[in-house]
Amino acid sequence: RRRHTRLQGDWSSDVCSSDLDGARFRRQVAPGDRLTLEVTLGRMSSRAGKGSGRALVNGEVACECDLMFVLVDA
Repeated sequence: RRRHTRLQGDWSSDVCSSDLDGARFRRQVAPGDRLTLEVTLGRMSSRAGKGSGRALVNGEVACECDLMFVLVDA
């Protein structure tokens, strides 16, 4: 069972990707495909975070990777 959490708080920042590790591309995504992104947050500080994510098309994994990101003022 999947658990979805809506983050609350002051989100007046933009998210910028700073690093992608271990990216694995499993299938091509074609124009018109519906892409679903799933991200699991790991560690989070006030200005940056780590997590992992995957992109799915019709329930099939198209890409997965570990990621780091920074928050910048909007």
